[in-house]
Amino acid sequence: MERTLHMTEKKKKTLGILSFVPLLTFLVFAGYLLSITYPHIRAWGIFSNDHDAVSTAMMQHYSTLLVLSGIAFVTGVAMLAYYVIHIAKLTNMPAGTKIAWMMFLVVFMGIAFPVFWFAEIRNEPEDVPVYADYA
Repeated sequence: MERTLHMTEKKKKTLGILSFVPLLTFLVFAGYLLSITYPHIRAWGIFSNDHDAVSTAMMQHYSTLLVLSGIAFVTGVAMLAYYVIHIAKLTNMPAGTKIAWMMFLVVFMGIAFPVFWFAEIRNEPEDVPVYADYA
């Protein structure tokens, strides 16, 4: 018995917005890390002789860095899990293509989520045929 996944345009747009969340959370983390370490880095991108200053700056902001990196990790893993399950359930995608998309998502994470949404999910029909169970 074949089931269908009902994806309205509103659901697709919401998923498209959510696809950018892991990338944005990582950029917030990276921006914060750069903002606290930038004063200790030379203008040409070479560390100054005082590496301890960079380590000290990171240690003073350890809790914030931990929380921001944790949020980026959790949003990335959640989006990855959703997309891998979505790919596994599709009946009209060949196995090789499924594996290629999954590998692409795992390797390029934050950048790959909007790409996958734009290339696949945005173009899916409203009723997508899926397997009843992905296991």
